[in-house]
Amino acid sequence: MKTIVAAALFAALLLPAGVASARRPLRHQVTMHEEIDLSPGLMKQLQSNLAAAGYLEGSFDGRLDRRTRRALAAFQRDYHMKPTGTLDFATARALLGAETLSAYLIATK
Repeated sequence: MKTIVAAALFAALLLPAGVASARRPLRHQVTMHEEIDLSPGLMKQLQSNLAAAGYLEGSFDGRLDRRTRRALAAFQRDYHMKPTGTLDFATARALLGAETLSAYLIATK
């Protein structure tokens, strides 16, 4: 499963965010280090992806709590990101995919 996450991270960091988002810019540009506030449903998906990759155990509650932050820091460390435990753009993009994250950010801004 880590191979799939590594491939997603590689694609997220090196490939453009997608054709649709390239044509339509975000109304609010998110900086790479700004923490992203996800809906509980999308946070549950992120937690599920962390669990599938072996970084998170337990239930998915849709909250960015201490347990999720530790899992994020471990993920960031393993994929050569600064292990802050914050849900920044690069980390969210790697775990959720560029198109999912771009669509969410466009819809919420």
